[in-house]
Amino acid sequence: MSAVTHKDSTRQSIVRSTSRAGRASVVVVLLVVCALVCLFGTAAPAHAATPGAPVAKAPKGALTVTRPTFAWHKVGGATKYEVRVYKGSQLLVKKTGITTLSWKCTKTLPLNVGLTWTVRAGNAHATGAWSNVLAFNVVSPYAPLGTIATLTPTWKWAKVKGATRYEVRVYRGAKQLLKKTGLKALKWKVGKALPVHVSLIWKVRGSKGAHRYAWKSFKFMVVPPAAQIAATAAAPLTAVAGAAVATAPSVIVKDAFNYPVSGVTVTFAVTSGGGSATGLTATTNAAGIATVGSWTLGTHAGANTLTATSAALSGSPVTFTATGIAGPVDAAQSTIAASSADITAGDGTQVITVTLRDANGNPVTTGGANVAITLVSGTGVVTSPPTDNGDGTYSATVTAPDTCGSGVFAPARR
Repeated sequence: MSAVTHKDSTRQSIVRSTSRAGRASVVVVLLVVCALVCLFGTAAPAHAATPGAPVAKAPKGALTVTRPTFAWHKVGGATKYEVRVYKGSQLLVKKTGITTLSWKCTKTLPLNVGLTWTVRAGNAHATGAWSNVLAFNVVSPYAPLGTIATLTPTWKWAKVKGATRYEVRVYRGAKQLLKKTGLKALKWKVGKALPVHVSLIWKVRGSKGAHRYAWKSFKFMVVPPAAQIAATAAAPLTAVAGAAVATAPSVIVKDAFNYPVSGVTVTFAVTSGGGSATGLTATTNAAGIATVGSWTLGTHAGANTLTATSAALSGSPVTFTATGIAGPVDAAQSTIAASSADITAGDGTQVITVTLRDANGNPVTTGGANVAITLVSGTGVVTSPPTDNGDGTYSATVTAPDTCGSGVFAPARR
């Protein structure tokens, strides 16, 4: 009995020892885990970080596809992407939740206008910054369209699936102007000049053997570029010096066929006379006319010039001339002078001449004013009414008194 009891107690001791060692191991493991948490913080999934900005790849520049595919480079940590397309500041397309690195646009984009697009990445926790912005425009594969400048355009069209030949026709109303068949390429250069400033229609169709595909029709008009500029009125202008001319100068811009051209920028400039002008940059209207805002002449009487030029046209500028004339007589500016400084008392005479001037000091060069010469102070007698010399000057004879002295005379209105 004692031997058995000894074995059991030994086994129990071993079990107890083993249990203590296990508990110690568990404690060590827990301590290690706690140490790691203290050093590195709570573990987080890799996609929690904010993704960076993608790099946009395509499209850019000119393309002919109205529903292009947008593509960009992968961003680490991103699970989704968002694409936006703009026309200026106007948002045209917005697509979110894209999980691939490209997306084919489902909306038909406008033709022949400047467009931009950008993309950004995101995940379940954050949204990243926008990518670089790429500019592009969708060019129609069909030409000409709308208003064109050349009289001999090149026709272009899109490939028709299955077609081996193409035919082009051009119409003015119901009248056929051009017809070309058997074209293998997707373009054709015309050699005949088309009529200008009239509505035209062109159409194209493909064919294969005896089979003819449907026509595609387009409208266009030939409007040649500006070729000449001239004054609308060549008559010289006249205004009081320092005042604005009554009729503001204007020019008309025409093409080589004498049709007015609208939308042309014209620049005006004062080139002599010391005056000023407003509205120096003007654009031709539907009648081809551009007008300066106003033109004020210089304060000195004489010639003034204003020019009109356009960067769209070569050659000499159009020059306008205006003559500044004296304004109303100003007594303070008018002058009086004697023919001699001294005259003999009692019987001496001298001629006094008055020169009329306007407020800017410009001589009045025409007669007809009602002028009187009066004694302001001192002695002397005006023996005759002033004589109108016809050139803006007026003369009168002054006789000295019997006694010596001096007199001061001044012009006045009668």
